[in-house]
Order: sequence, then structure tokens, then C-alpha cells
Amino acid sequence: VVRGADSACWTVAPGFVVTPLTAGIAAKVAQIASEIVPMKRVAEPQEVADLIIWLCSERASYINGSLSRSSNRSR
Repeated sequence: VVRGADSACWTVAPGFVVTPLTAGIAAKVAQIASEIVPMKRVAEPQEVADLIIWLCSERASYINGSLSRSSNRSR
């Protein structure tokens, strides 16, 4: 993302996200996630997209060089 002469860099590292590509294994992963993920579920694509949209907004103008883990793991 470039803001004028400044630039920012982030890494978004989502955990398992339900998509058409992962639909075949989603049930098994959802079962495992319910045991290890604090929210007891896997992510939806829009939830990861919302984080990226926020990072690209002016509200995140001071955030730089960060890793955002959206896997919701407690470990």
C-alpha cells in the first residue's frame, strides 16, 4: 500500500479459511478447529478480507511492518 511518498508493509497469515477450494475438507477441519481454536470454528473469507480492508484504510495509517495472524489460535 502506498500513501503519498510513504509506504507500508504488512503480512496477513490466516489460518484455515472456508472457500470452494477447501470445501471438500472443511467438515474435518471444522471438527478439529472446534477443539483447538478459541472461537470454535474456521474463518470465512470475508473475515480475512475485512482485516485487509482495514489495513489499507487511513484508520491503520500508523500500522507498519506487522504480521496479522487471523488464525485465532491460542498457542
